[in-house]
Amino acid sequence: MVHLIGVAHEAQASGSGKPETDAQALYAGVLERTVLAIHPRVVAEEYNEEAEQENKMRSIGKLIAGTLAVEHRFCDANKAERQQIGYIGPQELHLQISMHDRDWNISNQEAQAKGWAICIGRYFAIRERFWLEKLRDVLDHELVFVLGDGHVDSFTKLLADDGIKSRLVQRGIGVTEENAIAMENGLRYLQEHPECVAEELF
Repeated sequence: MVHLIGVAHEAQASGSGKPETDAQALYAGVLERTVLAIHPRVVAEEYNEEAEQENKMRSIGKLIAGTLAVEHRFCDANKAERQQIGYIGPQELHLQISMHDRDWNISNQEAQAKGWAICIGRYFAIRERFWLEKLRDVLDHELVFVLGDGHVDSFTKLLADDGIKSRLVQRGIGVTEENAIAMENGLRYLQEHPECVAEELF
């Protein structure tokens, strides 16, 4: 069983690796209670060592797992791996759409929404399958997986399609209004312009 915790990434890591904000404290509490309740084989998360070093933000989950003597695992692709699997994120898509709009009149808001739409419709599955492969050897055990809140629904579906049971522990931890609006705009754009997923951008 995969126990899912959906977060804003700002809640997931801090400079010290210990909770420093209310959202981080909430996340740490949820994660610790979950680990104590289910005794997972692994605490895994959508994060990696490269991002830790570049952002100078240490994983709170790694510290909690270590304190509770549970294996911790980073599952997100680093830059080289993203290139290898062909993943492009919403920020890069937003930039490319802004720079290469055919009519040169796309608004920043529409470019951002379109970037999110293409990422959700085309690239989320690529990234999520990468996580699944990182977890493949422990899927017969209880495990906790911490992921960006925007991935909760699609990753739950991916697990179900693969015959893997999951349970949502909590979601929305640390998600701001700005985070929610960006995702909502992307989903709306995707619904209104499904053809954008197949569009050649660059």
